[in-house]
Amino acid sequence: MDFLNFKNIIREKTERRIGGGYTVSVGNFIKNNDIELAGIRIDHAGSNASPIIFLNVYYAMYENGSSTLDEIVDDIIKKYSQNKIAGNTDTNKLFCYEEVKERIVYRLINKEKNGRLLKDIPYVDFYDLAVVFQVLVNDSDFGSAAFLIRNEHLKIWNVSLCEIYENARKNTPILNGYELMHMGDVIKDYMPKEVDAYPFSLYVLSNRRGINGAACVLYPGLIKNIAESMDSSLYIIPSSIHEMLLMPVDNDDDNVCNEAEIKRMVQEVNDGYVEAEDILSNSVYYYDRKKERIMML
Repeated sequence: MDFLNFKNIIREKTERRIGGGYTVSVGNFIKNNDIELAGIRIDHAGSNASPIIFLNVYYAMYENGSSTLDEIVDDIIKKYSQNKIAGNTDTNKLFCYEEVKERIVYRLINKEKNGRLLKDIPYVDFYDLAVVFQVLVNDSDFGSAAFLIRNEHLKIWNVSLCEIYENARKNTPILNGYELMHMGDVIKDYMPKEVDAYPFSLYVLSNRRGINGAACVLYPGLIKNIAESMDSSLYIIPSSIHEMLLMPVDNDDDNVCNEAEIKRMVQEVNDGYVEAEDILSNSVYYYDRKKERIMML
C-alpha cells in the first residue's frame, strides 16, 4: 500500500471509530529543518484547537508489520485523547503582548537547514544556529501548546526583537529549567552488567521538559557555573535540538576524544541515528573557561 492510500484509509477509519461530533482531516506540515510530514487532525465542535498527530512513523510501522491499521487508529485516538485541548480557547489574548510577554522562551535551530522559515520569523544569530522564539501557552487554557513567534507578531505587539530576546533570556530558565546528568546514569539500563561505568566524562544537558533543551547552553551563567564546578573548559556537542552533551577538556582522562574525533562522532550520529527534524548541527562548540565565552570550533 502506498502512503497516499494509507493516509486516506487511516483518516476514514479514525473518523468512523471516533464517532459523531468530530471531523478528521489529513494534511502536510513543515517541521524543523524544513522537513515536511503528513499529519492527522481531529477536530471537535466544542473546541477551536487540536493537536496534530504525525503519520510517517505509523506508515513505517505498518510497512514493517509491527502494527496493523486498527492498532494504529487505536493509538492515534489514544494520543488525541491524551493531548486534546478541552473547550474553546481565547485566542484573542495571544495578540496582547502583556498577556504573553512572561511566557516567551527561546529555542535553538540550525540556520542553514531552516532558511525558508527564518525569512518569516525573528531570530538571533548564534554561530551556525539561530535563536528563535515561541510562547508557552498557559496549561490551564491550552494544554502544553506553544506557538512560534513570527514577524507579524512583532508588528501586532509593536515590540522589537531585542525586547523579546530579553524576555526570553529571563523567562526560559524559569519556565523550562534545566537538568544535567552524567551519560552513564542516562544509559545505565542499556549497558551490559559487566560494565561498571561509562568510560567518558560526558554529561547530558537539557531542560525539564526534555523538549528543545539544547537552548539551555544560552542560559545566563549556566555554562560558566558548570565549567567552574568541573574545574574545566568544556566541549559542547549538539546531540539534537533537545539536548547538548558537555565534555570536560582539562583532565587527565585517557579516554577523552580529540576535536577531530568529536566532529566525526557528531556527523556519524546525525547521519545514522538522529531523526532529520531533530538534527541541530554537525558543528562542535567550545566553552573557554578563561575567556568565559562559547566559540565554534
